[in-house]
Amino acid sequence: MISRLPYATFSDYCPKGTSDASQKSKNVRASLKRASPELLASLVRELLRPEAREAFGDFLNPGVTLVPTPRSSLLREGDLWPSLMIANALKDAGLAVEVLPCLQRLTPVPKSSMQERGHRNSVQTHYDSFGVTRGLLVPANITIIDDIISMGRTVFAGACRLQEAFPDAEIRVFGVMRTRGFVNDIDRLKHFVVNEITKSGGGGCMRHDPEDE
Repeated sequence: MISRLPYATFSDYCPKGTSDASQKSKNVRASLKRASPELLASLVRELLRPEAREAFGDFLNPGVTLVPTPRSSLLREGDLWPSLMIANALKDAGLAVEVLPCLQRLTPVPKSSMQERGHRNSVQTHYDSFGVTRGLLVPANITIIDDIISMGRTVFAGACRLQEAFPDAEIRVFGVMRTRGFVNDIDRLKHFVVNEITKSGGGGCMRHDPEDE
């Protein structure tokens, strides 16, 4: 498995908070899970601003291939796939060269939101549930797209699978939101973060945050 994975997020999500920013983050999360067209349009406008282009230039640019993170369940025809819809919106705005939904869930896993802390799916559980469908295309720069990055286990496992399929590719992760589950409140919603997720003991991973440095 890979040892480090660069990640970037656009805004924060605080599930415990009661401040205006925390409450708004909950509303944005709900809209994101529905892949609201209005929210996606607003996100694209924000990501096209100069400050966002500068912050996320390595993650979103006309040369990257976007790979959406699969849902926890197996995909059925007609199912909503927020990460794919986010990736398509970014590509249509010129922030990627293409969208390649090659990372697939072969076996379902329980939703993290339905599991108690300390009993959530491990990196290995996600890794074992994933497969990669290779075609003729061999991308050189991959950005995995996720709606919300919590601990980072899903995207880290996905990156490991993608590295096996495309060993020469540079792999990064962009998530629209970053869960702040260990804080009681936040004072702002938009918060650009660029850091990394690293391999940790016991086959797990650790999401590094600027607040920890």
